[in-house]
Amino acid sequence: MKFEFIPDSDESEISYQRYHLPRFEFALQKALKYSNGTVAEVGPFAIASNLIKEGKRVDGIGFLSEKVKGVNKFIKFNLESLRETGKPALSGSYDLVIAAEIIEHLNIDLNLIYQQLYELTAPGGILIIQTPNAVALKKRMSNFVGKNPFVMIRS
Repeated sequence: MKFEFIPDSDESEISYQRYHLPRFEFALQKALKYSNGTVAEVGPFAIASNLIKEGKRVDGIGFLSEKVKGVNKFIKFNLESLRETGKPALSGSYDLVIAAEIIEHLNIDLNLIYQQLYELTAPGGILIIQTPNAVALKKRMSNFVGKNPFVMIRS
């Protein structure tokens, strides 16, 4: 299956999906391989939208776009709220958890995010984390000329 844009996306959403297309396609192929049981996607649900088209039951965690149709169950949750508690707030037993293109947008300690994703994943389950390459040549060149390409994490 080839990755398809979320239906009814506006131009900025299509641009975002097009920019990340190679990674979305890669993540989708991995998700299709491991989506035989319970599945949850944390984030914008671009992968979930495609899995649903393939007949998979997918739960959504985060901020659900009204454009993604067919999500089995939706749990509204902001990962940045983990900063307040310092520990995972949700538990689950998903055979596959997908966190695609979200981590780079969060401004909290990655250990809290990883702990939360771990708590959602069943023993023996698969966790797919996908994010842009923080040390890509373009970003390294920005750093070389004195521009910080990274956002500093606040505790």
